[in-house]
Amino acid sequence: MTANYTLDHNPGTDAKHGLFYFYNAFAKVMAAYGEDTFVDGTGQTRNWRNELAQKLVSLQAQDGSWVNPDSNKWWENNPHLVTAWTVIALEHVVR
Repeated sequence: MTANYTLDHNPGTDAKHGLFYFYNAFAKVMAAYGEDTFVDGTGQTRNWRNELAQKLVSLQAQDGSWVNPDSNKWWENNPHLVTAWTVIALEHVVR
């Protein structure tokens, strides 16, 4: 994460495939890391909890769900699945 930090796409890809699965996994890994901040590859201190929460809230649909409109791979066009992944990620953010 320090070398390739981004919340705009799934690191290692230029696409948005698996984006919400990435958010879920990222939140779990960072919660296990145990620190609220880290320094990314550009030397910038990142508060992953705040940044991830802001990103997820910005992607929430009017009906309260989340969905990946940019990819139907791995069922990310399914709001039930993507909302579940997002709620799990947010649970790790607030811990």
